[in-house]
Amino acid sequence: MLHDELTELVRKMLLRFVKSELIEGKSVRHLLQVPLVPESYVPDDKFSVGSDARAILKNLKVDKAQYPVYKTLCLDIRKLFEACANHLLKKLPLSNVILKNIACLSPLLCKELQSLEMMLALVANLPYCKAAEIKYLLSGTSTNKKK
Repeated sequence: MLHDELTELVRKMLLRFVKSELIEGKSVRHLLQVPLVPESYVPDDKFSVGSDARAILKNLKVDKAQYPVYKTLCLDIRKLFEACANHLLKKLPLSNVILKNIACLSPLLCKELQSLEMMLALVANLPYCKAAEIKYLLSGTSTNKKK
């Protein structure tokens, strides 16, 4: 659940300035590898900014005297979007296996087929569970046996 929301946050941020064909329907692994280079960006007039900002940019673009201001502002917007996206991609734990698979504990997913796979992946990646399994295997006893 949380992993899905973080992924959606990154996807929405990228869609503000990166071409949609590089983002929509792509896996987390792919999102982490999207090249943030000018060739991947939408044109300046297609950036996803608010309607007020879009109106200001439009007015600056049509005024020949203000066109250099328009280009500078577009460059600054691009830099801002790129910095935000890089920060999210760097800081959010999108490749964390535990965070991704902990969703199997949600009552909403308990009957899903993928839930079992998620549980197995979760147990396999929890250090405590690995240590408990090793202790159990070494001791040859079950914690459920009556004494």
